[in-house]
Amino acid sequence: MALAIASVLLGLFLKFWRWVIFVKNYHIQSSLARLYSAYFVGQAVNIILPLRGGELVRIGYFASDPKILPDIVTTIAIEKYLDVIALTVCGILLSYKISLDNILNLRGVLLPLTGIMTILLLSTILFGPAVWEKVRSGNWLPKRMMDWLDRWVQASLWLRNPRQVFPGILLTVLIWGVMWSTNLLVFKSLGLPLGITAAGLVLILVYVGLIPALMPGNIGPFYFFARQAVIPFGILTDAAIVFAVV
Repeated sequence: MALAIASVLLGLFLKFWRWVIFVKNYHIQSSLARLYSAYFVGQAVNIILPLRGGELVRIGYFASDPKILPDIVTTIAIEKYLDVIALTVCGILLSYKISLDNILNLRGVLLPLTGIMTILLLSTILFGPAVWEKVRSGNWLPKRMMDWLDRWVQASLWLRNPRQVFPGILLTVLIWGVMWSTNLLVFKSLGLPLGITAAGLVLILVYVGLIPALMPGNIGPFYFFARQAVIPFGILTDAAIVFAVV
């Protein structure tokens, strides 16, 4: 169990490190201690508030400087986008082992969603600056808003540099690998005869099930989806509930 706890902590550290990289890429001047507080207080508040309220708390740490708020919001949006991509890839990998048609509609929902998000992001990265130049030359927005948006567009140009983007992608792969491994370690600590496929199904079902975040902590939905993910592998209901609680 100690290894499972260490794996959880490692996953949190990797998520924090990924966000710090995005913040630094936007040249946001902030101490590591402040970023640490913002991130982990936000994570803690997510346990209390529904609808991912902790992300608003993370943004609120930078409310004293409105100029960088769009940058902070964008760093969080990039996080979520990379996680959706990772979720889709994990679903595809898992579909080679078990059928996900009745569990996760990859073809009907997840793949189209991921595709649309990727097209929009790439279009914004490739053509956004040119479009913005035309908008800025028109002078039809208030000057303050023009300056605000201009700064954000210029700060976002790092997304066109593969060397700056790659660390975030690599960390996302590591994060999801660690989360997948955490389930394996919990299986082992509880003596459950489950392998990598079951660990992947737990990861996917819990992640998808908690996306709405309709209740504080998602305790009920978390238990439900974690339990449902192991039952198809022959785990009795009582043992499945124990696993979900752990």
